[in-house]
Amino acid sequence: MVNGQKAAVPIFPGSVYALAKDYKIPTSYQWSLGIQHELMARAVITVQYVGNQNPHQRFERPLNTPFLADPRRADVLAGTLDGNRIRPFPGFAGIQYAEMSTSSDYNSLQVNCRMQNQKGMTVQSAYTYSHCLDYGSGDFSGASNPYNLKFDRGNCDLDRRHILSLNYVWDLPFFKSSQSKLVRGTLGGWQFSGITTFETGLHMTVTYPGDNAGVGGGVQIRSILLSNPNDGPKKVNEWFKTDAFAPPVPLTFGTAGRNIVVGPGRGNWNLSLFKVFSGIPLPKTPEGGQVQFRAEFFNAFNHTQLHGVNTSFGGGFGEVNSTYDPRVIQLGLKFLF
Repeated sequence: MVNGQKAAVPIFPGSVYALAKDYKIPTSYQWSLGIQHELMARAVITVQYVGNQNPHQRFERPLNTPFLADPRRADVLAGTLDGNRIRPFPGFAGIQYAEMSTSSDYNSLQVNCRMQNQKGMTVQSAYTYSHCLDYGSGDFSGASNPYNLKFDRGNCDLDRRHILSLNYVWDLPFFKSSQSKLVRGTLGGWQFSGITTFETGLHMTVTYPGDNAGVGGGVQIRSILLSNPNDGPKKVNEWFKTDAFAPPVPLTFGTAGRNIVVGPGRGNWNLSLFKVFSGIPLPKTPEGGQVQFRAEFFNAFNHTQLHGVNTSFGGGFGEVNSTYDPRVIQLGLKFLF
């Protein structure tokens, strides 16, 4: 009833956001230990352990989720009962309770090697082997099972186990000593540079659509894990082993852990050519002007780099559904005077 009259449209209970009374300050502890050694003249290698631990991280618990012992959840799952009717706090729908109750951990081995100006070439390589664990990687991550927060403890969303990055600059020696001024000025003095990256894939969670737990929604349902999903064919139409998962038992949240599937890795080459043409005659300017030319190639070899994967049961389950950008060529010309 609204103002003594029957409402034309049903009025559903509202959702509420709440902050924990004991709202602790997020904290981060960081540490590292490394050694550095000169391999030869102008070449240095650094090996170090880097880690951090972050307690009191924000996590949202769906506080008004029906109790798991409530037998009426079967009626909610069957669609014969509104889930709002069996919530612990009547009159409200979801209650997102923000609390500083979780933590994250990061540990890594980092190796960096730099070779400075060896025959006109400078190369730096960086390799990282790391592992990150948390309960939720977003600012407003929420619990899948509010009665068991450890259910969400797993690999971070941004966890890449291996990353190798190379960057290099080479002053090309060709034609720099040519007797021809034209050849020396046009074909000599070029600089080649690039950034090359190889990295393993991000971790993903396999989910099951709908409210299989019969709690009125607002939580993430997972599947049942039968075997190692990362033994899959690694193809576009089936990236991970899809038969490693099965639908969850009714009235449960599933059993598969969070972020247990490793997505596609990436190998990318960004290259560029750079040249300065100097001494261009200009009126009343003895030193002349300069023209800088740059050609840049992103994903230079136009290699197909797979990205997203469908991790939800249903149509297209396990299929790759997106890729990174194809090759992009960018040309630049700058005149200085």
